[in-house]
Formats: sequence, C-alpha cells, structure tokens
Amino acid sequence: METLLNCYIHIVSEENLWLAWKLFRRGKRKRADVRAFERRLEDKLLSLRRELANETYRHGSYRRFVVHDPKRRMISAPQIRDQVVHQAIWNVLFPHFDRRFSAAVHSCRPGRGTQSAVLKIAKTARRLSGRGKVWILHLDVVKFFDSVDHAALRGNLRRAISCPRTLKLLDGIIDGYNSDLPIGRGIPLGNLTSQLFCNVMLMSVDRWMDGGNFAGSYARYADDLFVLGNDRSSLNGLSREIIDKLLSLGLRCRFRVVRYHGFEALGKRFFYDGMAIRRSTRVNAVFKLKTALLAYASGAISANWLDSVAASLNGLSRPVSDPRWTKKLGKDILTI
Repeated sequence: METLLNCYIHIVSEENLWLAWKLFRRGKRKRADVRAFERRLEDKLLSLRRELANETYRHGSYRRFVVHDPKRRMISAPQIRDQVVHQAIWNVLFPHFDRRFSAAVHSCRPGRGTQSAVLKIAKTARRLSGRGKVWILHLDVVKFFDSVDHAALRGNLRRAISCPRTLKLLDGIIDGYNSDLPIGRGIPLGNLTSQLFCNVMLMSVDRWMDGGNFAGSYARYADDLFVLGNDRSSLNGLSREIIDKLLSLGLRCRFRVVRYHGFEALGKRFFYDGMAIRRSTRVNAVFKLKTALLAYASGAISANWLDSVAASLNGLSRPVSDPRWTKKLGKDILTI
C-alpha cells in the first residue's frame, strides 16, 4: 500500500487550519464556548499553528458526559482547539485512507452511512433469496472503542503513513486519552480522529473478507460486521475465522447466525420483501424529538439543532418499504 510522506506540512498549514475551523464550527456558531473561542480567533489559530510547527503541541483534557442513544454511552469531548487539530488531520489523512478502504465499509465515509449499509444488506438478501434460504452472520465487537489496542493501532497507521512528525502527532492524540481503562487501550468515543481510527483498525479484516475467502456477501458499519449467505454451516465456520482475526487485534466480539427474514440490526427489521423500522428505534426517535422541542422552547438549543433532530427522524422512513410502519411513525409525531 502506498504510504503518505511529508504530510505534516499540509496538516499544519495556515490554509488547512482555517478550513478545519470553518468545518468544525458548522451548526455550532450559537454555542457559548464556540463564540468565546472566536474572540481573537486569528491569534488563537496562529498560536496553535506555531505549537504544531514547533512540535510543542500537547493534547488537552476531555469533558465527559453520558448519552443514551439508546444504549448508555460515555462521550469524551475534547477542547475546541484540539477538535480543530482533529479536523485538520482528517482533512489531510482521510482522502488517503478512503481510497484504500473496502467498498464494504459504510461508516464515517462521505455519501455513505447507516442507510447505505441497510440498502446493501437488503439488496444482497433479495439476490440470494432466489437460491434458497438466506442466513446472516452478525458480529458485534464488544466495547470496541474501549478495547482498541494502541500498539495494534499504531502498527496499522505506520503501514500507511511514513511521515515521522505526523505519526508523533497521532501518537500524542492516542496517548492523550486519560481514562479508567488499562494503559495502552482505548480511544475516546467523541473524537473525529476516532472515527478514522475505527476503520483503520479493521482494515485487515475487511481486506481478508474482500479476498473471497467465503461464499456470500460482506458489509460493515463501524464495529458491526454482516455476512449473508445460503449455507448456515459455512457461515458458522467463517465466524470462527473472523473471531480469530479480531482476537489477533485484541478485540472480542459477540456473534449470531440467524435467518434473514425477521433479522433486526441498524435500527431496521429486515424481510425478504422489504424492511421496517424497529419499534424501539421508532419510540426512541420520537422521544428525542419531544425532548428537543422542550429544549428549544426553553432556549437551550438552536433552531438548526432542532431541524437536525427532525431531519434524522424523517430520514428513518427513507429506506423503509413497509408503509404500515411509516404510518405508525407519523401518528406518533402527530401526538407530540
């Protein structure tokens, strides 16, 4: 694989840092901390650039809070200046990695997402259903972000990047995450760079799957891996091989091989003739909208934030082919 050379000068360039700031502040301009950072913004960005250029930059502390989406998750939010650095790194490194990611990867990539993964699974199932029963192997990495081994992540990054200064900056971000986890493990759920690290960490598994080592179709969204096929026994055998590969990366996973018809994942329930919104997903989405409306009425969030919540709720029904579930969603919204 082609490696990146001398990319550090592009990361720390004045133009890239200004672009990183503009991308970071989208939809956040009314936040008090963002408005405070904008005061004497030029001086702050120039100071940040000097620290990066002189290699004296050190990652700051994190603000931690819990969200229920719907599972309980601990989010670690870095300081604004650190988020600008993360965005600057993303601007330069992501295009290099994106060209090398497997076509089966749907998470954290422009033009893709949960819906593209859902549609890929549904389309594959329709094709395989002409050959008989369709089975699906679903592997879910246990506490992925808490389990990432720093040594394995660094090894993957060094196979793709040959710029020592960039690797030193990335090492600082990886090691700068202070948590209750064992030393040498874990990346924060909340960093933009963690989204890139997630796909980089699992690149070897994606490539092995792309090598045609099984009879079926593969798709991955973040730490959820899906393999569809007509032979249940072969999927069971494949699960053991994938589990071994994940274990070699220091990752453990849960797995199941079930009939495709009625299978639930990624907020959807799949059938041969289409799909529907999971009831729990619909209930949680409506609850989010109710909470957002109350927060907007009290002035706690902006209209843009409320619009984004409403848009995400509307987007739930796009790939859904069962009109009954879309109708139920509409009734729930009308009762708010």
